[in-house]
Amino acid sequence: MWIRYLTSHFVILICVTHVLLSPCFLLAQIDTLFICDPLDEIVLPSLPDQHSYNWTPFSSLDDHTIANPTAKPVISTLYIVEQVEASDAPNLIINPHFDDGPEGFLSDYPFSDHLVFTQGIFGVSDNSKKLNGIFFTECYDHTTGDGMMMVIDGSPLPDQEVWCQIVSVKPNTQYAFSTWLSSVNPLNPAVLQFSINDDPLGAEFRATNQPCNWRPFYELWESGTSEVAEICIVNQNTDPDGNDFALDDLGFFELAKITYDSIQVMITAVESAKERRVYTPNIFSPNGDGVNDLFYLSTGKGVRAIQDFNVYNRYGETLYSTNYCAPQDETCGWDGYYNGNLLIEGVYSYSANIVYLDQEEQVIKGTVQLVR
Repeated sequence: MWIRYLTSHFVILICVTHVLLSPCFLLAQIDTLFICDPLDEIVLPSLPDQHSYNWTPFSSLDDHTIANPTAKPVISTLYIVEQVEASDAPNLIINPHFDDGPEGFLSDYPFSDHLVFTQGIFGVSDNSKKLNGIFFTECYDHTTGDGMMMVIDGSPLPDQEVWCQIVSVKPNTQYAFSTWLSSVNPLNPAVLQFSINDDPLGAEFRATNQPCNWRPFYELWESGTSEVAEICIVNQNTDPDGNDFALDDLGFFELAKITYDSIQVMITAVESAKERRVYTPNIFSPNGDGVNDLFYLSTGKGVRAIQDFNVYNRYGETLYSTNYCAPQDETCGWDGYYNGNLLIEGVYSYSANIVYLDQEEQVIKGTVQLVR
């Protein structure tokens, strides 16, 4: 019998779609996930309701800018996520959704209030095909689907500024700039370089060759001694064939708190001979948030049932007792209550009688910490 007690971090064993432990994810600790084979899919966890997310490395992720991307690693990989808290700070960009047409920003591209049929001009519309019914795909804005967006026919001239705006900033303050980019023509996607005060902001950012597929750009910027930020966008692609794109939802915010978390995804072949396992978390938080609210035992495939499961206080009084829990039954666990009252934070003891597929039985004992 092999038992793993989790102390410094939580361990999850996942084979294809079978989740064997619901963890409490702790910041500054490396949580470990297991998959059976290379390219097996697994969803990565993070803090909910953050302003933005940035996962690295992103080559094996379906989207590195969302809270819970799906990973398909070829080798065991350590993923790190940068999480920026939601903030009440105002958006410093004027006319960020282009609802006011070409107002509030500067551009080396002339504005067309009707059609966009020549390289190096732009228009503002709720439907890109209205500006060019021959070469533009029918794409709608990112904000709501019926709002406005900036639609650009890429210039063949180098260093033409697509969009620029100057905003006031506080010295020694961290900001985040973001926008959304979409191709409106599948040929020769745009390659944008963002900058602030003539310094590059992030690497070149390429639109996809799939029209109407909005892709987010997001980078942090430290103001240093600056009191203004001149934010500019230049299209590095000067090929006049295709090279048609749209921008929407620009944002420039003073940042709130930034946190980091790490997820190690390990690839391991799961052998049936090693499936006589019981995983016992050492902490749970019955606070009603739907995450790690129950203390239960998770088992491998070699376990037939948990014959009985009991939780005690430090005086040996039974606080919870159940009989015959089926494997992976998450509801067969203790919710932290006794006689209708949620117990105080503290350490509680447990015991369980495990029955394996070969009818062998084993009693395991341990402790769990209740936190709120």
